[in-house]
Amino acid sequence: MLVELASLELNWLRRRHDKSIPLPRVAIDDSLLYTGLYCWPCAEEHPVDGELVPLDRGLIVLSTAWIHSDAEAGAALAHEWRHHQQFHAGWRLGEMAAWNPDGEGYETAIYRYFTENPKETDALLFEMAASPAPHHEYYMDIIRGEWT
Repeated sequence: MLVELASLELNWLRRRHDKSIPLPRVAIDDSLLYTGLYCWPCAEEHPVDGELVPLDRGLIVLSTAWIHSDAEAGAALAHEWRHHQQFHAGWRLGEMAAWNPDGEGYETAIYRYFTENPKETDALLFEMAASPAPHHEYYMDIIRGEWT
């Protein structure tokens, strides 16, 4: 079932200069294989829990299957919001990194994902500042190469 959240869910992330950025839709879909997904605004639709959702305003999708606390939910929402800001600032999001840890350890996948992709690095740093969560220290240890 599609659950579309109210725009209030994003207002805490908006800064004074963000007020001109249109709010994307925010939905929950527990079939995602990761915590969140961002789709930039376009004339297409994206499936969310079996329903097609228009992307005219952009779309943030969160999965409570991978989010286990309010802090993690806030961090995931902040991360995907940053991608929405990046889109409106002119970043080319079509070259976003794909999460694919197959064949490598989780720590190696996290390290590559957040260090080889400037958009993901930026979104992670924004997420950490906007909505601190317990997993951030672990991620920083990985990025610093201190997980071994």
